[in-house]
Amino acid sequence: MFIKRLDFISPPVTFYHQGYLSHSSIISGIISIISVAFIFSLTLYFLLDIIKRDDPNVFFYNTFIEDAGIFSLNSSGLFHFISMGTILNDLEMNGVNFTDFRIVGFEESIEFYLKDGNLYSRNHWLYGQCNNKTDTEEIGYLVDYSFFEKSACIRKYYSIEDQQYYDISDSKFRWPEITHGTFHKDNKAYYILVEKCREETLNLILEGGQKCRNFFDSDNLTIPFYGIINFYFVNHYIDVLNYENPIIKYIF
Repeated sequence: MFIKRLDFISPPVTFYHQGYLSHSSIISGIISIISVAFIFSLTLYFLLDIIKRDDPNVFFYNTFIEDAGIFSLNSSGLFHFISMGTILNDLEMNGVNFTDFRIVGFEESIEFYLKDGNLYSRNHWLYGQCNNKTDTEEIGYLVDYSFFEKSACIRKYYSIEDQQYYDISDSKFRWPEITHGTFHKDNKAYYILVEKCREETLNLILEGGQKCRNFFDSDNLTIPFYGIINFYFVNHYIDVLNYENPIIKYIF
């Protein structure tokens, strides 16, 4: 009988018994079918939690990595921009007035520049007005600040080898990098200096023959003035419940 052939409960025998390997019975076959059905139902019940992802138990943890890798400071890596504002009654961000300030980035410590004042003795990057069409490729949806295009983004790269500046659209332009992590012996940081405007570089980032305002030498500073500089950059967090795209980017 077919049901008897489904019996896996009865113990085996040394000799075939009426064509069976065990002393099978209809009752044993029925119990075997019920057991298989119960095991299958139980398996399906727990699998549904995994398939439907209902009420998951999730966790994350931090771990130390000696070599954190290489991160370019562009829209596909660690994109950033700088904005300034004043604190009078309320904080108001106004971007950057480049006729007041010059912002320069270095891949080496700024101590050398503070000592000799020679900007052209090292590779460096000049900051100018941001452009949401060219600066934020693939992450433009993150930038919803009204002052963004008045803020400061990297615009020019100065190569000490070629002794000239390159725009971000030039093939010889390169982005600064932060490499390997704080505790790695070959780590490389990135330094940003904000100083008063210098006309030698002003017209490289602004059009129309602009002049520095000499803000720091004017009577404006006799007015009670409180300034703030905000450094915005793309940060990430892991959304453990987002199974399709768990790495979430945001502006910090």
